[in-house]
Amino acid sequence: IDVFRLDIKPLTIQNGTFNTIANNENAVVYKEDGTVKGVRDLYFKRGINVNRSFTTLKNIKHYVEGQITPREQVEQGKMGVGYYGFFATTLSTNVTYEDCIVTARRCFLKNMIGVNTGTQGTYDIHCELSNKVVFKNCVQSNFWINSDGEAVPEGTPGAMISMATVPVFNPYKARTHWGIGGSNDCKNIEYIGCTLSRFDAHRGLYNGKVIDSTINCIALVGGGHMQIENVRWFSEGVIGNFIACARADYGSPWDGSISIKNVKAYPDWTCPFYVFSHSYVNWYYGYTCRIPYITVENLELFDTDGNPCPAGTELNLFNKDRTIMREPAIHLSETMFSHPFYADETGANRGGIEDTESYKNLNAVVPPESVKVTGNDGGYAFVVPNTYEYKGLGENGFFENTKFYYSETEYYEGTNHTGEETKTFKFVSLE
Repeated sequence: IDVFRLDIKPLTIQNGTFNTIANNENAVVYKEDGTVKGVRDLYFKRGINVNRSFTTLKNIKHYVEGQITPREQVEQGKMGVGYYGFFATTLSTNVTYEDCIVTARRCFLKNMIGVNTGTQGTYDIHCELSNKVVFKNCVQSNFWINSDGEAVPEGTPGAMISMATVPVFNPYKARTHWGIGGSNDCKNIEYIGCTLSRFDAHRGLYNGKVIDSTINCIALVGGGHMQIENVRWFSEGVIGNFIACARADYGSPWDGSISIKNVKAYPDWTCPFYVFSHSYVNWYYGYTCRIPYITVENLELFDTDGNPCPAGTELNLFNKDRTIMREPAIHLSETMFSHPFYADETGANRGGIEDTESYKNLNAVVPPESVKVTGNDGGYAFVVPNTYEYKGLGENGFFENTKFYYSETEYYEGTNHTGEETKTFKFVSLE
């Protein structure tokens, strides 16, 4: 048992500008014949690590110089290395970052060299085993960028968010920059009055807030209450076209509630848009995976030109393609399409071994008790697919007992209402 004293006086560290000269040492490892062997998954720890409770960092600015560009990665066949985060918090409670400037790092394109898909991440904020970590009035210096990945002011012609895919010289559909922050095993992480690209909870967060802020990505693992209020949300595009998601690599669990209130949403209308994204994998995670109780109040939608969307604009509450369409029996003891994956005892296959002879459900998912949408002054149509259309799954399939509230007291139960519409919900065929 480790014991940490909390009867200490508050401490404030303030003022200062720090510039990181990016380490562009090639992280690609080659074989003797010159072919690619793999990538060093390194994360350097360079910056300020707060492991003292009741500490405030105020007016500290961090910038990054000389990062390798996506074009240089492709042309030179090399990758840089990752960082944990310049601002790190570990084993602490009541830590506040106020009026600080942070900078997102470049993504490294793993699939560029054929060793993996996706990208290697590198952060500027990191929280570990901590409670009540508050980012107040903090700004990301490169939240908005141009097509070359350089920081520009909001409203600059052609400006895009830093987590968007590179529109020029990037056939790999990878983000330009990694999201600003990630956390492991924390409680009560809060963004208040911030402009930051990413709120990302790994390995179990309990309670979180994003209030009075501008953000791109909200990715969750854990439970409790997640409050998203008075927020401008901008889509990452095809990679993340949802206001919030439960991370698929942890089983998509959020055991609790998510409230989305007074959010101005700017989706990518060229691809499906979801309020909440969930993904199903038939793997035993060691805990029950639950879809949260969700409330949506006074959501406003805007088109690609920044104009309000008209009444009747359709949006999806959940992504059916990764969840219900992939495995409609995600809540039952036996699946329909998904074979279970078991751990590979040899460690040779990190993804596990598929048992093609079995349909046992190792990850039975618990549906939400209710979904509530109120204050729909825009007259949008929140689309609900009819899960009843897969027979034998109960009267109404996965959402059989879920109540879909369209006022404080009125609701539909289940999804077997194809063709019916209220001011808020539109029930459609699953197909």
